[in-house]
Amino acid sequence: MQSKETIQSQLNDLWIEVENALLNVSDTAANTQSVEGVWSPAQELRHMNLSAEPVAKALFASADQLFNPEIPTRNGLEYDELNEKYWSVINSQQVNAPARFRADGESFTLSVLLEDWNRIGAMFQKGIPNWNEEDLDKIQLRHPVLDYLTFREMLMFTHIHSSHHFRRIREKLQRLTAF
Repeated sequence: MQSKETIQSQLNDLWIEVENALLNVSDTAANTQSVEGVWSPAQELRHMNLSAEPVAKALFASADQLFNPEIPTRNGLEYDELNEKYWSVINSQQVNAPARFRADGESFTLSVLLEDWNRIGAMFQKGIPNWNEEDLDKIQLRHPVLDYLTFREMLMFTHIHSSHHFRRIREKLQRLTAF
């Protein structure tokens, strides 16, 4: 099972990598949609922010506040198992982000999105150390597609999900610069 320190480090590394990759991208490039109905790089980042922020905020609630005794406890998945479960669900059904996590039809200022990205990343860095390993496995949070995940799994999922969308951002920006 990944330790909270490992998860914290992975999230921190990803947050830095995303910021560094997008620092010099223009708002025009960030908001360019290659295909109608497909998110632009800026919309992808907005989705990443909207998806990660509730998890980061939950780090500042107490385990007692988040614990629901009605949810049966279970053994958590390893990172690779969770990644496989995510992709199995994504590949087996038409999955769209719930409305509250979508960034459709909007144009964004990349510097504002990156400020939000860094604010959320700082929340992870500040909040994760306050949790003990046992509570990360005891607390379960509802995921809109994957059902209940342990808090540890939700943190790992945040890395998996954000990495996926960051790959999409890089691919879209590479296509834009290829012309």
